[in-house]
Amino acid sequence: MDIELKKLDFALLWRHSHDFYRVLDSNRVRLESYFFWANKNVTPTLSKTVLFMVAYVVDIYYKNIKHKITNSVHDAPFVIMRDNSVAGMIGLDNISPISHDAEIWFWVSQENEGLGVATQSIKKIEDYSLNQLNLQSLYASVVHTNERSKSILARNNYTIEDIKHNVPISKRNPTITNLIKFRKSITK
Repeated sequence: MDIELKKLDFALLWRHSHDFYRVLDSNRVRLESYFFWANKNVTPTLSKTVLFMVAYVVDIYYKNIKHKITNSVHDAPFVIMRDNSVAGMIGLDNISPISHDAEIWFWVSQENEGLGVATQSIKKIEDYSLNQLNLQSLYASVVHTNERSKSILARNNYTIEDIKHNVPISKRNPTITNLIKFRKSITK
């Protein structure tokens, strides 16, 4: 099994837009509570449009402006490719050159669960974080009911750092829940 992380960009979205939609469509129930673009009203055309808008905003505007102001990267989204097909996504948010850490996030399609795809992807993003961004630790905020993500993080040596009660899932998703914060130090 060949696992590769590819930086999210326009060319990748164009080549794999139907693959993205297939993965999205077969994982809607699992993803819609975390991602607004995963709801049942998203058609292949709308899915492609949303993905292009996200890539445009991330790649062109926000990163360039943020980089000019702080000389740092704000986020780094990657597509997880398994045997040259979309298997999910993984990325880093809130990359901090001051505290040398970042928030890791990931999702793997249901058909790729239990194959080691998430674990291999986490190892690759840790390597990227350490060697390309000079980070010292990664953390993840996980909804308390997400047993699979909690298990994957624990297997990859992330430990519970904090539990927050009655907080929004994220800035993009205002749903109130309990979040468990995991952290791992990464070193050479």
